[in-house]
Amino acid sequence: TATVALSLARPDANAVIRFTTNNTAVTATSAVYARPLVFSTAVHVRARAFSPGVLPGAATSATYTPLMASMTQLRSDLPLLLLHNYGRGRPSTTGVFGTLHVFEPTNGWATLTNMPVVSGPVRMASRGSSTEGLAKVSLKVEFQDEAGLDLDVPLLGMPADSDWVLYAPNVFDPIMTHNPLMHDLYRALGWYSSRTRFVEVYLVTSGTGPVATTTYNGIYVLEEKIKRGKDRVDVDKLEPEHVAEPEVTGGYLFKVDRPDPGDSGFGVRGQTLMYVEPSEPEIEQPARAAQRAYVNRFFAQFTGALYGNNWRDPALGYTQYFDVAQSIDFHLLNTVAFNVDALVLSTYLYKPRGGKLTFGPLWDFDRALGSTDGRDNNPKVWGANYFSAYWWSRLFSDPDFTQRWIDRYEELRLGLLATTNLHARMDALAAQLRLAQPRERTKWGTVYRGGTYASELVYSKNWLSNRVAFMDAQFVPRPVPAANPPSVVPGRTSLALQRPANTNWVIYYTTNGLDPRAIGGGIRPEALLYPAEGAPEFESNVRVRARIYSRALRSGTPNSRWGGPWESVLVARRPALRFSEVHYHPAGDGDGEFVEVLNPGPDPVPMAGWVLSGGVRMTFSATNGPAVLPPGGRVVLVRDDAPAGIVPGGSAGGGRYAGRVCN
Repeated sequence: TATVALSLARPDANAVIRFTTNNTAVTATSAVYARPLVFSTAVHVRARAFSPGVLPGAATSATYTPLMASMTQLRSDLPLLLLHNYGRGRPSTTGVFGTLHVFEPTNGWATLTNMPVVSGPVRMASRGSSTEGLAKVSLKVEFQDEAGLDLDVPLLGMPADSDWVLYAPNVFDPIMTHNPLMHDLYRALGWYSSRTRFVEVYLVTSGTGPVATTTYNGIYVLEEKIKRGKDRVDVDKLEPEHVAEPEVTGGYLFKVDRPDPGDSGFGVRGQTLMYVEPSEPEIEQPARAAQRAYVNRFFAQFTGALYGNNWRDPALGYTQYFDVAQSIDFHLLNTVAFNVDALVLSTYLYKPRGGKLTFGPLWDFDRALGSTDGRDNNPKVWGANYFSAYWWSRLFSDPDFTQRWIDRYEELRLGLLATTNLHARMDALAAQLRLAQPRERTKWGTVYRGGTYASELVYSKNWLSNRVAFMDAQFVPRPVPAANPPSVVPGRTSLALQRPANTNWVIYYTTNGLDPRAIGGGIRPEALLYPAEGAPEFESNVRVRARIYSRALRSGTPNSRWGGPWESVLVARRPALRFSEVHYHPAGDGDGEFVEVLNPGPDPVPMAGWVLSGGVRMTFSATNGPAVLPPGGRVVLVRDDAPAGIVPGGSAGGGRYAGRVCN
């Protein structure tokens, strides 16, 4: 049993405390507290003080949950979540009242007998479309204050918000790491994607007696719900009064998905989009008519540019409305994962104020990465939708868009999407589940390919290795430096690249930093053909950019005659530039700080393109710094906000930098 005593925060002889235990609001007619309350069942107590002639005090509440003796022995190296809805049954799609206790590991272990780090009322609802009816139910959880309004709560190291998702890894995702892996990869690219934590959940939906071990519901992935917010999709909030530019231009959050109850969405050249924020009921209000009109006008302009005669023109075409870089990253990760629902379901887009339409964030990867769905079973086929769904077919008919997609993929394969990196991330996620995974299997009878969780991990890693190997084989590769470059005499340098094994492939390069591939896919006129024998040599420093070109164009989409670019600065002579003086702490307000650069060598040094980075930032150019620093020459650089006339003398024109030498 639990004994609960209530008291006033400060003395008031006329005040009475009233309370409820049925999760209803406390009113002036609720029961009066007269003596300590004794409970032997789970209960959520609400209390409030009333005194004649003044407003009622603030409402407060607390939850008391009895545990069976066996529950006190439980421990986990993952956070534990205890959800209780006081006999309201399985949560519905519309939601029911409940409470949530969160227990963070202390000294490596979480137990249900420690003090929770978060405890309070929530509204819990089932979620999912085709998976909503599964026995292991996914949940959406909304924290509420005493008035039933949204309450932002920081959760397990993630920024405060009221709305959270408890994704239940299901039969399609036996390894349970699909969503955390893909969200992690997208965040590593610099874009927002939901933060995640593995947790173990106890879900009590029947009765109010002591909580038993049978309420264990397995491993869940706690995820941030996709919504507008400074720590989520960071776009401006649209208010009803935002009816003119620039405010009316954003921010909007849309999705391509099945409609929510009562929603119908809006059509964009054969594709139906759903409003997320503002929601459809909100934006259908008469006060927001200008916002609906703007959305319709924007998409008409975007699709008009995308399908118009000048659609590939940088100034007139689709790129003035569409964020190409982030949308390519979004598309690439869905393609790498073979997400069978990608682009046609669970696909989000947003439109920032004054910004371009952008695909993202990522969402929903249970049927991906070699899941048991079946449609993604073979990693060595592209799969449906990726290059044909609505606008994407038009985008991939632009050879420059296609090349950017290929270039980005081949760039990421050198780092983030390198097979070793992908496997290391999968291993790290699986390691977090090592102790909890047997409990999940006991609860739900999970079937692993190969018989064990370890064999399932091996299967998943092999699938992903085969996936990226298949994608690699679809494209002309990037150039690779020669393993044993030829020796050159001092003062000379050489461009030593491995010659392609495919006889249809040749290398083109430039020495001015320009792309050997011309816009549209042709060969730039000044591009040079890499010789069949020997390596080109240079007596001066050159910025080289090279690509492999295929004389034969394979069929299929996406395709290109060109592989990704390889770039390098080849140094024949290292310029003898030195920092000769740094005045880092001048008297007064610091206006007099400066950096002096000296050329002590025998040759003049062209300065255009040289960069200073770190505490000070500057790029030498035609308008900032000298064009050439002669032998023995010096240039004095000052802060960009330094007053005129304070620059010390130097033998060359000065320059200005951003930042400070000493903060």
